[in-house]
Amino acid sequence: LYDRVSNVITEIQARAPGARILFGGYPQIYPNEGQSTGTCSAYLSGGEMSGWNYIQNTMNDTIKWAVYNNGGNVRYVDPYATGSPFMQKSFWGQTKDACSTWNKRAMNGYGTVNPSSALHPNVLGQQHYYNIFRSRVF
Repeated sequence: LYDRVSNVITEIQARAPGARILFGGYPQIYPNEGQSTGTCSAYLSGGEMSGWNYIQNTMNDTIKWAVYNNGGNVRYVDPYATGSPFMQKSFWGQTKDACSTWNKRAMNGYGTVNPSSALHPNVLGQQHYYNIFRSRVF
């Protein structure tokens, strides 16, 4: 992943030297250990969710590393940053992950009509991405 992200950055910089390049990380899919496992408890254990969170965090760290090592006009947009709409919690402390029973979740769960959209940002999640990217552009 590091090499792929670096290559994309290099190509963009070569074709548009003055462009501001923003790479976004992926928002949290599963709750952290100790949080409610919501709808995911029927098919994943807490350990499995922690394992997937580790993989996701490693992926985001790899993207960040590639972005920071290419410098210049390249920035990482962190969905985990303080103030990010992805990090808002319900009154009961639930996050907006794919397992949440909270009606404001930003990620699709497994029970979506289109299986290819499972575990991806839903409409609210896309609006959150718009907001965090827009805040970095203007």
